[in-house]
Amino acid sequence: MIPLDKYDDYRALCYEALQNDMPEAIQDIYALMLKCRSEYMLNFQQQFQGWVLNKYLMPAIQSPNKLDIFLAWESRNADWKHILRMSLLGGRVGSVARTLRMSLLTFAGQHSKADR
Repeated sequence: MIPLDKYDDYRALCYEALQNDMPEAIQDIYALMLKCRSEYMLNFQQQFQGWVLNKYLMPAIQSPNKLDIFLAWESRNADWKHILRMSLLGGRVGSVARTLRMSLLTFAGQHSKADR
């Protein structure tokens, strides 16, 4: 991977990876950014959970009530952002993002059955 100059370039790479079902790439992008542009570290750590939410978790929910489903899931998994942040720092963001998405999809499936 080639070092990038702008923070937005790192964010765009993360968006692309998440949209292509490659959350493991976030770890590599983060590592590259730390080597080349460590001044972006805090912003990245604070913002990447929102990227995962908007580009990876929410698009997986196939329901017109996706926001309601997510909020109900979040009320039972209130620490998901902290878990995701710690996984970034621990080098496991890809597997943790996949686990969170599976949990959300399982919850969404149960939620839709309850609505029937």
